Amino acid sequence: MARDMQETYREIVEAAGGIYIKPKLPEATNPYGIEAGGMIIHEVGAVRMGDHAATSALNQHCQAHDVKNLFVTDGACFVTNGR
Repeated sequence: MARDMQETYREIVEAAGGIYIKPKLPEATNPYGIEAGGMIIHEVGAVRMGDHAATSALNQHCQAHDVKNLFVTDGACFVTNGR
């Protein structure tokens, strides 16, 4: 049986010493306000790509400079969303 996403999040917050405040979820056709991919998510700009480990986390192949078997496979290396 799948765990409830909010229950898992509550456990993470409390284990880190935080106080979980249950969100007031809007009435929606999608659970927890989750929309289709690309609608409300911020999937870009979190991981800098570049030639040098001193100024970026990823090389031109989205491979981590410092961890050779780690690749970023989402849009985090891009600076803006595609349109």
